[in-house]
Amino acid sequence: MAKKKSKSATRKSASSDRQHIGRKRVARSDEAGSSNLADDSPVAGSNLAESEPPRVPAQAFPVVGIGSSAGGLEALTALFEHMPDENGMAFVIVPHLAPSHHSLMPELLDRQTGMLVVEAAEATVLQVNHVYVIPPDRCLTVTHGRLQHHPLSDQRGPYGTLDIFLESLAQDQQQLAIGIILSGTGHHGIQGLMAIKAAGGMVMVQEPGSAGSPGMPEAAISAGAADYVLTPEEMPDALMKYVGHPYVSRATLSEQEPADSTESTDIHRIMARLRAHTKYDFHCYRKNMVMRRVARRMGLNQIDTVSRYIELLREEPGETQRLFQDLLIGVTEFFREPEAFEMIKQKVLPELLQRTDHDTPVRVWVPGCSSGEEAYSLAMLLTEGFSEAGREAHLQIFGTDIDESALEKARLGRYAENALGNVSPERRHRFFVNVVNVDEQQFHVHKQLRESIVFAAQNLISDAPFSKLDLISCRNLLIYLEPEVQAKVIAMFHFALKPGGFLVLGPSETIGRAIDLFEPISPKWRVYRRIETARPPHATFPIIPSTGPSFLPERVLETPLTPTTDLGRLTQQLLLRNTPAAVLIDCRHEVLNYHGPTGRYLEQPGGPPTDDLLSLVREGLRTKIRTAVQQAIREKLTVVVEDARVKRNTTYHPVKFTVEPLRDSKITAELLLITFEDRVPDAQRSSETAERRGTSKTRESSSRTEDLSGVVEQLEFELKATRDDLQSTIEQQDSANEELKAANEEVMSMNEELQSANEEMESSKEELQSLNEEMNTVNNQLEEKLRELQVVNDDITNLLQSSDIATLFLDRQFQVKLFTPMIDGLFSLRPADIGRPIEEFASKFTDPDLLDDCRVALERLSKIEREVWSHEADSEAEARAFGQRRDGF
Repeated sequence: MAKKKSKSATRKSASSDRQHIGRKRVARSDEAGSSNLADDSPVAGSNLAESEPPRVPAQAFPVVGIGSSAGGLEALTALFEHMPDENGMAFVIVPHLAPSHHSLMPELLDRQTGMLVVEAAEATVLQVNHVYVIPPDRCLTVTHGRLQHHPLSDQRGPYGTLDIFLESLAQDQQQLAIGIILSGTGHHGIQGLMAIKAAGGMVMVQEPGSAGSPGMPEAAISAGAADYVLTPEEMPDALMKYVGHPYVSRATLSEQEPADSTESTDIHRIMARLRAHTKYDFHCYRKNMVMRRVARRMGLNQIDTVSRYIELLREEPGETQRLFQDLLIGVTEFFREPEAFEMIKQKVLPELLQRTDHDTPVRVWVPGCSSGEEAYSLAMLLTEGFSEAGREAHLQIFGTDIDESALEKARLGRYAENALGNVSPERRHRFFVNVVNVDEQQFHVHKQLRESIVFAAQNLISDAPFSKLDLISCRNLLIYLEPEVQAKVIAMFHFALKPGGFLVLGPSETIGRAIDLFEPISPKWRVYRRIETARPPHATFPIIPSTGPSFLPERVLETPLTPTTDLGRLTQQLLLRNTPAAVLIDCRHEVLNYHGPTGRYLEQPGGPPTDDLLSLVREGLRTKIRTAVQQAIREKLTVVVEDARVKRNTTYHPVKFTVEPLRDSKITAELLLITFEDRVPDAQRSSETAERRGTSKTRESSSRTEDLSGVVEQLEFELKATRDDLQSTIEQQDSANEELKAANEEVMSMNEELQSANEEMESSKEELQSLNEEMNTVNNQLEEKLRELQVVNDDITNLLQSSDIATLFLDRQFQVKLFTPMIDGLFSLRPADIGRPIEEFASKFTDPDLLDDCRVALERLSKIEREVWSHEADSEAEARAFGQRRDGF
């Protein structure tokens, strides 16, 4: 510790003005940074629009981004006290600072380390063994190894500064990026930490028990972002070991295929173990990507060979699960790349609205949805489009992924405030409910938006796809798959989309050679439209055989019939044992095939043509057919109905029909065969038998007919009365519904008022929380300053106590402030006399001009020296003079 302080003191001697040392250090940082540039390199600025910032020489060292809030200064002090000065890293500290308060953190941290600690200036080049502190009221990013300043984000605010920097660090430094989260409140930094992990970097989190405010560390651990959980004192040793591993020291990884057959065999052994323990097959993933993830895990575990890592997988089952989570790469956010969503709004949404009616839902599929942000973003965008068109949103959105933990978060629909950085205040107010928790406020997805999305576990390459879709958004997923698997996935998407449906890919993805299947709408943002082709692609699914259980519920796994199914042949085979008049339907009552004279039982209604059986059947059959079909589907048995009647012209005719479920192992969809047959009524006998009964029988029949006529009239009267009662009940129900609607509107109005009041309270809470954290930061800095002043005061006191010079300190009112012990020979002062005017004390020397000299010294700020005699010396002089005079006498 003493050694570090001496280094710091040596550097400080270059500046005599202690108050401006931070500014002078920034200037030195700029000069040092610019010296590393080539002679012909232009100077980078903060807002270069004409050209890209110049790329600095390749960085060969890791860059560490550190985030903290309340209690962070203590943790930073402990970390840098134990960090070697020559560590081979650059550190960028992004604490939560008060925007209008000058930060003392660079000066305070400078005393704890031999590294150069500076406030990050605009366009500063990152250098090894340097510490950079973000300025107050600024947002910081890193581009091509340079630190860039930006205004604070209006949407993310001061809390989003950490996420913005860590995300830029991950993008710029890739596997050389390291993120550290220290003490602080809230959930800040999680998005940035996940981006660093996805880029191949490493994340450290302070052990919550050692943090003054454990909110940020606990949130990072709960999100699964932490690779190490350590105290600040333990972090330097772990950092030095990690950066010394070949994964980091090589700076970049080879992008070639495995160098030899042994390494390729090791990768397949790792994949086989993942398949055995997680039920997922990663053989279709890019081998380079898998190897990078394995190398990262080897670096974290300090293992140098793949064979030794395979042994670790055998010895520690938890490592297999951690590698599996690394391979999933669940990085997502709301409205990621907003320009892409704007393109969907302008080019895709108008066509979807134009070709869908009020009863047809817009069907959307989001494969690899992770924790649901993209699915919710599309739902918000589509809902806004329907509202602007004056229509009620009718959406069916399917979000699928293989990560069950991520899907569970998506189903909950609860997000921290920093996760909504790209969500405008209008969308927050409309689609989220602000809920106050003990630690931090959360935003819950509105119930109506949540109900429009179904989240389900599904493996894109081993499970059946959805069908009849209007839009598929598969962004940043194909880049992890082998090229041949990508082509199969694209063909599967073509099959799943409706004619003219849309496909959205990530900015680094394309449709490859499938230019005959899709036409580009926006090449930049990878938006495509499905086109019809004379020779449809052979869409095989699953793409690879499933290695685990089914991930979708049974109703989702229903595979729709393809046009290649010969329904006519299937129907004819079944009709060998049935009557000719028959139809083949599916479980949605859609007619797939007709056979025989079905016109006696079915007729096409007015309007557009339809294949809906319940719309086609003649009057009298609809209710019984619906009931029989439901019974056949439910019980998986043949249902025979013999008492049905069908109306032809103006009369009803008795009919018998049969509903038989299809049993065919080659067809997985639910199919049913319905056969119709006219039935001869018992009352209609042959005329010959009726004539032989005689006249008496005729009269009896006439009497019975009259009796039946009376019964029919009575039944018709009762039916009319029942209908009148029903109409009255309906009117009463309508009236009650209107009253309930009015009451509901009042409740909704009250709810909006309460919501408005809640938002105001939340706004006040945010301001108070921000102010509290700023005060904590300032308080920590002031405490450190107070400790320094106490040390200086103690040193001055010791100096005065040990001094042999009589010294008296007076204030501007000539009151006693301080004195040394030797003053006792000039004034009779005690400690209790501090604060009293000096003129109240009798001096032990002769100097009538003492107070006048003090006034002149204060006015001129100059030193006055004067020789005076003490009373004791005067007495001795008088005695000597008297003795001489006496001797003279």
